[in-house]
Amino acid sequence: MDTTLSPAPASATPEPIAAPGGHPALIPGDGPVAAVDVAPARILAPPPPVPACANCGAALTGRFCAECGQKRVEGRLSVRQVAMETVASAADMDRGLLHTVAGLTLRPGEVVRDYLNGATVRWTGPAKYFVLVMAMVVLVYVQAGIGERLAAVSGSAAGTEGIVKLVQTHMNLLMAAGVPFSALGTWVMYRRYGLNYAEHVVLNLYVNAHHTLLMVPLSVAAAFGGFRVLMVANTLLGFGYLVWVARATFGIGTGAAILRTLGAQALNMIAAGTAGIGVGYAIGHLIR
Repeated sequence: MDTTLSPAPASATPEPIAAPGGHPALIPGDGPVAAVDVAPARILAPPPPVPACANCGAALTGRFCAECGQKRVEGRLSVRQVAMETVASAADMDRGLLHTVAGLTLRPGEVVRDYLNGATVRWTGPAKYFVLVMAMVVLVYVQAGIGERLAAVSGSAAGTEGIVKLVQTHMNLLMAAGVPFSALGTWVMYRRYGLNYAEHVVLNLYVNAHHTLLMVPLSVAAAFGGFRVLMVANTLLGFGYLVWVARATFGIGTGAAILRTLGAQALNMIAAGTAGIGVGYAIGHLIR
């Protein structure tokens, strides 16, 4: 038997391995390889730029800025947008102007305590409330002619009529000038309850502004009745409202609130009168 081994048959050329999609792929073995036709990797588009807060420049990730609370505004303002925001801000019964008016009318102690304890979002701030109320009251007095009517029914001399018109026209400035003195009075008389002078300024901004707002219907009635009635009503309303706010804010009894409020108003008159005399003397000295 011939046991000579015959040479092994030459191996067949390996078939290329088909790549998905019909593209040629690498051919196994030692021979040359074909170029691989592979689609280039998809380049991801850069993420859109994060908008910045128009107020403080911080990155915006929602409707409001996390740093300063500024609302995100897109596009240009329109008359409709401004009107809607104005109405919504005033009529917001959770934290708008009307909400603050209702709070200071029905539960003033809660408003003052909330603001002093840092819960400032629910209520219109004291300075803003003061400015808005004074502007509205002066507008009503001037446009409705209440001041002129009050001067007419007072039956006083021309000098008194001029004073009434002065108060009507510059009520906001006169009331603002009186806040430091009324705050001084309440700070002295209620000092044992722990509020500092600045916190008493907050209390008196709210009290003085809301007292003026409550006087509007009485002023309208007095314009067709009697000037003296208005003066008495103004005094009683202002005193009674401050007593109520003091009771609710400091948690004291009515008697204590009345006595301390009497002392506060006496100190207010003394301080304001002394300052007025000093200013008058200084002006008189300058114009000589």
